Amino acid sequence: MARGHFKFYRNGTRYTPSKTRWAHASDVIYAAVAFAEEKFLNEFQTTLEKQCYNLLESAILFRDAAGGHNFTGNLINSIIIGLYRQGILQYAWIPADEFGIKEPIREQMTAPGVYRFRPDWDGTMHSSYKPQMPADSSINGIAAAQRKLGEYKPSRNYLFEILVLYGADYASWVEMKRGTTGFAALSNHIHSINWNAMTPF
Repeated sequence: MARGHFKFYRNGTRYTPSKTRWAHASDVIYAAVAFAEEKFLNEFQTTLEKQCYNLLESAILFRDAAGGHNFTGNLINSIIIGLYRQGILQYAWIPADEFGIKEPIREQMTAPGVYRFRPDWDGTMHSSYKPQMPADSSINGIAAAQRKLGEYKPSRNYLFEILVLYGADYASWVEMKRGTTGFAALSNHIHSINWNAMTPF
């Protein structure tokens, strides 16, 4: 390891600065490496942020393409993409904020019960739905997703982590029984992404 004092010269005469002006070569190297690393990570985070935005857009499109009917708009509004850096949430992308998706027209539906709409979120003038599982009917899909986002414990072992969350209480049931959340298509899309192309260099 290179270590020593810098020596300064004035008019060809060797000049040794006071102790307050001494600097170790290793400290300078460390500072330069740390600066370069931080610059790279910030640029890479910017690239990941663009990718998260694109993932949310794809999730919305896949939900529409899956053929599911939006009675309340809770499920589509509960899709959140979160970006973490060393275990700390940097930003969360939400449909209503990023793409102007219409917010839910009511709180989550829960079983038992029958709900009738005139019109529903999709615009169908007369529709009804009988939920098959219980849900927190005091909050809508956005609030349910935000609650789950707050409960998520990311790993600090990862430098960056992207969370894809379908936060409605019945999202898993809808995907398992009907396959209309668009999650399977989004998962396939994620696995097809060339992550190497995400490097800023």
